[in-house]
Amino acid sequence: MDYIRIVLKGFIDSTTRPYLSEYFIREFKKAEKEHFGADEFFGGCLKVPALLVNKLRKYYNEDKRDARYTLRVLESETPQNLNEINEQKKYLEYLEKAGLDHTSVELYPYISIYYELSNEEIKEIRGAITQAFIQVVNPIQITPPQGADKIARIKNKFDKVDISEVYTHFKTGLVEKGYLTEQVLYEYLKAAFELEAIPETLFKIQDPPSKEKIYLIFYTYYVNVAGKPHGKQPHYVELLGNYFEGYNNDTIKTNWAKGYNPKKH
Repeated sequence: MDYIRIVLKGFIDSTTRPYLSEYFIREFKKAEKEHFGADEFFGGCLKVPALLVNKLRKYYNEDKRDARYTLRVLESETPQNLNEINEQKKYLEYLEKAGLDHTSVELYPYISIYYELSNEEIKEIRGAITQAFIQVVNPIQITPPQGADKIARIKNKFDKVDISEVYTHFKTGLVEKGYLTEQVLYEYLKAAFELEAIPETLFKIQDPPSKEKIYLIFYTYYVNVAGKPHGKQPHYVELLGNYFEGYNNDTIKTNWAKGYNPKKH
């Protein structure tokens, strides 16, 4: 199955892009005739935006590396050109703030037309695939099951922590402090831990006292609850940065690198 062709064709075509979720549902129905299941088909489709984000990250990291090298060269020159140094520092600050929104991915290697895909457009694609998947696997659901039972039905595919522990941690840190409603927490856990797919509209944390407080909630999940699995920190950073409006993965990672002495909730 040529998932890259399926995904990019739907996005580039002006007749299907406004109805992208419906397009993916139609493509799934074609795949279903060839005995593809929903998990297999939509999982394959979601690998395409993941591939593109990795390309964005590669280009972004290369730009930051080049900018830092240029700054080191400017600072080593005698006499120093302070204007150029300051401009380069401002550029580095811009890169840190912009993150992956700074760059784009050329699609020419994958399709026969020239098009540069932005980070926001990749999010749009990922959201449409996720929306189509949810509609296919649960077409008549209006509201999720109520009570503790609905949490127990979530399958944690993200890590090995029991979903009840995941729920307890984030309920204590986010719901009980008024940053999320119980319903939004359920939707977040479903998206991030079971579907592992970013929704078209990101979740929003309501009136946090500071971003550092929110960073700490997710950091303590990574360290205390998940046990700080080796080499997996970027994935845990993305639990916040990929799913919530206004949070940048690189900024979160920098904040975490300061080192906390987290206490268990």
